[in-house]
Amino acid sequence: MTAGFPWPDVTAPLVFVDVPQGRETSTSEKTSYSNSLEAEVVLEVVRGLLAEGEVDASEIGVISPYRGQVRDAVHIYVLRASF
Repeated sequence: MTAGFPWPDVTAPLVFVDVPQGRETSTSEKTSYSNSLEAEVVLEVVRGLLAEGEVDASEIGVISPYRGQVRDAVHIYVLRASF
């Protein structure tokens, strides 16, 4: 467990974070999906992990099956650029 994020199973090297309030939408090209609330939550989890200094950025990976979701997450990260 890290202080920056309540890791649900310390024996597992990955975690799935449920965001039940989030709503998926089609991208403008209608070729992918995105969920802006999930993208925000990912950013907050990563910030929490990095803020405590217990995890290096090179040890963090974020996986999404949707290009639109990745684009949203990167967009939010760039806008905030305060890591």
